[in-house]
Amino acid sequence: MSAETKVRVEGGESPTEFSALTGNDGGAMLQFEMPKLSGADVALVIEACRDGAKGHLRFQLRAKPRA
Repeated sequence: MSAETKVRVEGGESPTEFSALTGNDGGAMLQFEMPKLSGADVALVIEACRDGAKGHLRFQLRAKPRA
């Protein structure tokens, strides 16, 4: 059975969400162009759902300091 996976970028200039189903090995590949970021509180959120079970990961994104 497949799980539905979704990725979204919070804090971007426009709302973005991408989705895919996992394969037999439980993996999913989501490729997308990173949207322009506009806020100080920017995060990459990954969610997976299957048969009523849900899980999520949240990664805080920060700009690299300029040299």
